[in-house]
Amino acid sequence: METGLILPVPEAEPVVGDLRARLDPTAAAGAPAHLTVLYPFRRWETVNRAVVVRLRALLRATRPFELSFAAVGRFPGVLWLAPAPSPPLEGLTRAVCEAFPDSPPYRGAIAQPAAHLTVAMQDDEGVLDEAERTLRARIVRPIRTRITALALYLRTERGRVQRRRFPLG
Repeated sequence: METGLILPVPEAEPVVGDLRARLDPTAAAGAPAHLTVLYPFRRWETVNRAVVVRLRALLRATRPFELSFAAVGRFPGVLWLAPAPSPPLEGLTRAVCEAFPDSPPYRGAIAQPAAHLTVAMQDDEGVLDEAERTLRARIVRPIRTRITALALYLRTERGRVQRRRFPLG
């Protein structure tokens, strides 16, 4: 079973929760609103003590940071929110990827993944257009969050389950 490293963003749930529940399969599988740091990370059976110790050390050296979400974006088939500022998040992602070079983001399919909070993943662009209009109407002020922890999620046949939480700083 695969794992992933994410930064949960509970402050986004009131704005995106219902859209994600309908239009993002990862939400239906139990993943909270989040920013992906590294997916896939490792197979669960290889997340041993050495991996946990390395992650803890790396995250202890990472200070908590503030982010806001106001910009809406699209990839083909994906509606998302952009985090700002992106340097703290990009630095964290880069540090994790450098610490675990045998786990490239998205199996190496995307060389430089763009940081984003997925709201919808759908093949029907009309559905995404409607979701985008709804999302833009809801963002009357930026969604603000303080990132204080990274979560390791396990992908199972029954959904996504948080297995570990690593505080920053």
